[in-house]
Amino acid sequence: VSQSRYLPNLRVIVNSMPKQAKMDKVYNSQNRYYQFLSTIKGLQWVQTPYVIKVRSDEYYTDLTPIMRLLLENDDKLVTNDVFFRKIGYLRYHLSDHIMCAKTDRMHQMFKEMLYDCEFNKNQLKFAPFEQHDFWLFVEQQIGMKYIELCERQEGVRYKHPSKPEQVKALMMKHFDVVNTGLLGEFYITANCEKKIFVNDLSYFDESRDIANSLGEL
Repeated sequence: VSQSRYLPNLRVIVNSMPKQAKMDKVYNSQNRYYQFLSTIKGLQWVQTPYVIKVRSDEYYTDLTPIMRLLLENDDKLVTNDVFFRKIGYLRYHLSDHIMCAKTDRMHQMFKEMLYDCEFNKNQLKFAPFEQHDFWLFVEQQIGMKYIELCERQEGVRYKHPSKPEQVKALMMKHFDVVNTGLLGEFYITANCEKKIFVNDLSYFDESRDIANSLGEL
């Protein structure tokens, strides 16, 4: 951990890559294990009740809308609309490009997802919703884990509903979404045909892809 001489409140945490012998034993599709591990290392230094997680290869110049939305209901996880999928296309699929929530809940979510990649990896390879791919996207894993944290009861194994109306009700209860265009100047990268988005919201297929608001789920 190093501290910036220019910004005294900024800490830079550099993590070494896990050894290949370790990676051979974990589930790392879409580099999710790397994301979970590095996020946990950063969250360990957070001392505020709320936290905003962003990707290190992206930026937004105005986070006020996402912070304001969280404070309206701080039991929710607030994200933006970058590939926040409509339920008819993929269930429980939110965006992981920016996420804002209570720090303790965010920390617990990433710890449990890391554990799942280490010890329940075979279960992650098969999606339970008859979707076109037979494994959970990392964004679905995040969405389902957050809901599980909020909904499960002690001593009772939580089972995620699969009916679209049930999924929509849970996502509207536990998530909120901000249109990226409200977050000032921004720079977004993604693994698709169009690699970089700079103040351009044309990176989605409106007929099947993202919801700009919960009402569009």
